[in-house]
Amino acid sequence: MIFPDGRFPPLYAIVNFETNKDSLGFLERLYRVGCALVQLRIKGATDAEIQRIAEEAVRIRDRLRAEGTAAYLVLNDFPEIAAQSGTDGVHLGQTDESPRQARQLLGPGALLGLSTHTIEQALQAPTAILDYVALGPVFRSPTKQGHAPETGLELLSQVARAVPRPIVAIGGINHVNVSRVYAAGAVSVAVISDLERTENLALTVAQYHQAASKR
Repeated sequence: MIFPDGRFPPLYAIVNFETNKDSLGFLERLYRVGCALVQLRIKGATDAEIQRIAEEAVRIRDRLRAEGTAAYLVLNDFPEIAAQSGTDGVHLGQTDESPRQARQLLGPGALLGLSTHTIEQALQAPTAILDYVALGPVFRSPTKQGHAPETGLELLSQVARAVPRPIVAIGGINHVNVSRVYAAGAVSVAVISDLERTENLALTVAQYHQAASKR
């Protein structure tokens, strides 16, 4: 675990380069309003483009860290690029490079997570080398339509009880329903749309932190 206090941040923002036209600017705003953990999700780009974006994002992270801001950066997929660019870790899907290969490449200090969509996948996850396991979509998600069936809160609770790693819930989560997601056992929630669409990013991020504090 790379976090100084050993606690996984309750809000895990995802910057989706397919839907956000000012992705790097949005990344910086997220850090500045108190979202310490951010994942870059870059699909449909060349490796060279992903490398360039990741390096720019790392520079933003480092600049804010130098100012005293908590800032951690994860790349979705592409462990080699994550290692070369200096991100804090990588998030893998079920069809991406194996977690064991990624851990060997990134080393023991990197943050490594894996997406799961069923309790079987969650139970089979190699938790000894993972820092967290993601489960979803918990609810219907505008960014995950047709990706996998909704898991619902009951399955989330089952996974949270059975898997010995922090569970990150994803899919259709917003500042209105997040309290139920935390209550079901999620340590953290991964969010895209609710953060992209809000007119007051600082307020919305604060609402997630407030909900997490009431667990």
